[in-house]
Amino acid sequence: MIELYSLSTLSSLSPIKLTTGDSAKFDASIFDRAMAWLHENKGIMPADLTKGAPADLIGEINRILSGAVDKGITSASLKYEIPKDVISAIRENTFVFSGMKSYHELKQASQLLVTESGEVKPFNQFRDDVQQIYESYNVNYLNTEYNFATASAQTAAKWQDFVKDGDRYLLQFRTAGDGKVRPDHEELANTTLPLDDPFWNEYVPPLDWNCRCIVIQVG
Repeated sequence: MIELYSLSTLSSLSPIKLTTGDSAKFDASIFDRAMAWLHENKGIMPADLTKGAPADLIGEINRILSGAVDKGITSASLKYEIPKDVISAIRENTFVFSGMKSYHELKQASQLLVTESGEVKPFNQFRDDVQQIYESYNVNYLNTEYNFATASAQTAAKWQDFVKDGDRYLLQFRTAGDGKVRPDHEELANTTLPLDDPFWNEYVPPLDWNCRCIVIQVG
């Protein structure tokens, strides 16, 4: 069950913990197959995402981000069961994002298919040239996206509890309380308002990538 804290015990709360990257480990062989497919097909169209290597790329990204969603929901320590339609909506959004991310990744890689003179590169050269895209999309970006998905799912799950409790408690915005907190997030620290205040329409964390802020109930 989610714990309810009084204003005098807030210092015992822990902010969102960011993953170090191990939880977002991408299967590099899937990227390699997608690049081989891209080289053979000489480009990518949105319709190509529904099958073969492009679909596998979407599936791998979705697998990792779905794991982040599961982690966020599990760590929320809910008092009430989260509605199935809420979970379905979160998972659908995750899948759509995975598809969009995969398309942009493949589209960017396709720009490296040809030389400056317009000739298609040999596959070995193309494979070497797209390694930076792999590092950006499937290591650096993906790790940040994993953190964002975890925090978003945790907040979405907790919000269902907040709604069911109604106006019994106020909500308070909390930062991680260290030197890494963004100045604009620090300005919001300890803001305490009712559930139905318009403030929460804009300031429910995560507010940015790798945001560790949280919202809690206080009484």
